[in-house]
Amino acid sequence: MTRSRTLVSAAAVVALLGACGLDDRASGIDAVASDPLEIDATIDSTANEAVSAVPRPRTAAESALADEVETLVEPTVARPSTVAVVGDSLARSAEEEILLSLVRRGLHVVAIDALESRRMSHGGSRLPPGTEAVDAIRAEDAPGVWVVALGTNDVASDTSLADFRAEMRDVLDRIPADDPVIWVDLWIGGEEELVARANRMIRVELRRRSGGTAVVDWYSHGTDAGVITADGVHLTQTGQDLFAESIAVAVDELFAD
Repeated sequence: MTRSRTLVSAAAVVALLGACGLDDRASGIDAVASDPLEIDATIDSTANEAVSAVPRPRTAAESALADEVETLVEPTVARPSTVAVVGDSLARSAEEEILLSLVRRGLHVVAIDALESRRMSHGGSRLPPGTEAVDAIRAEDAPGVWVVALGTNDVASDTSLADFRAEMRDVLDRIPADDPVIWVDLWIGGEEELVARANRMIRVELRRRSGGTAVVDWYSHGTDAGVITADGVHLTQTGQDLFAESIAVAVDELFAD
């Protein structure tokens, strides 16, 4: 698969920083796939260097998010300096916010590869699955930690629990065994029982790895006011900010002393 590059500029990061403020801070759900020429956002060095992480006390909001991160396997490596994100439309809608949140914590973002309607291992040339995204990133970079935000479109496609496990294993098997993985769990309004089963499976499979794993409890935000749009899945602007910050806090928590 050819990875075309949508570069996030330093100017865009700085503009977003100004808007946010430093101190506060498949046949699936999606009906239309993105342009196949825009399958990821590969971050240039100027964007990563636009914001410097400054050590500061954790805010109350960050402390609350930290309580929602479940570390399943302790990492065997020191806190890495690089990160890659693979996701579906949730991560795609929050690309700039994710970049900002991670860069503020001193991480170099090698790729944010997110695509509408993406499933874990089912797809094709116009809708590359998560497995192909992992392969493409590994062909060019060796991120120190992986963030995966996939599975919503698999659940929405009536994937059986056994198939969900098989597809998740296909994604994880392409990530080196010692690489830490953070997985964002799922929320679909009106499908709470089905999603809860898939979320339990996410935790079971992550416990099988040896390189350090954690889960972001996105499910807990499904009924938060102003976070999810009327379709029960996608993110408002508030949701995009929260989604991004949850990912960044999860990195902090997984590698906390």
